[in-house]
Amino acid sequence: AGTTADGTAPSAPASLAGDAGTTTVDLAWGAASDDVAVVGYRISRDGTMIATTSDLAWSDAARTPLTTYTYSVVALDTVGNASDAVAVTVQTLPDTLHPTRPLALHKVARSGAYVTFDWSPSTDNVKVAKYYIYRVGRSAPVAVARISRIRIATIRGASYYVRAVDTSGNRSAASGSVRGRS
Repeated sequence: AGTTADGTAPSAPASLAGDAGTTTVDLAWGAASDDVAVVGYRISRDGTMIATTSDLAWSDAARTPLTTYTYSVVALDTVGNASDAVAVTVQTLPDTLHPTRPLALHKVARSGAYVTFDWSPSTDNVKVAKYYIYRVGRSAPVAVARISRIRIATIRGASYYVRAVDTSGNRSAASGSVRGRS
C-alpha cells in the first residue's frame, strides 16, 4: 500500500478583519479547512511575509501612526500547500498624545558663555524624537537635542526651558525654567 501526495491546497481563511490602533494592527480570521490538515497561517504586510502562526489572530506592533497597510493571510497544510489569500487594508490612527513634560532641568556645567543643561527624559506612547530648548520670552527654539542633555551658548541673565517633541510633532508641556548664567 502506497501513500498519495497531498496536492490539494486548503480553503482560504474565512473573513480577515483588521483593527488598527495608533501603532498596532490586530488581525483575526476564520479557520480554513483542508483534506488532510491546516497547520498554520502565513501573514504578509504590503506583500512581504512577516509571520506564521497556528492561531486565528495575530498582532503587528511598532507600526507608524496614520499609515495605510495591506495585510494578507494564507492557510498552509502539512506539505506546504498554500490557499488563496484573503486581504484587508487598514489605516493606523493618528498620534494625538503629547510626550510627558521634561522634568528636573538643571545646569551640570558652565564654561564661559556655554552652559550644559540636563533633564529627565520624557516618555511618549510612540517615540520622543527630539527636545526643543527655548529661551524664556522667545517663541522659537534656540537649539534642538536628540538626548536629554545639551551644551549651548547662553545669554547673561536669560532663563531656558525644554519641551519634548514626538515623531508626530506633538509637543509636551514646558519644563521648569533655569537661568543659564548670571
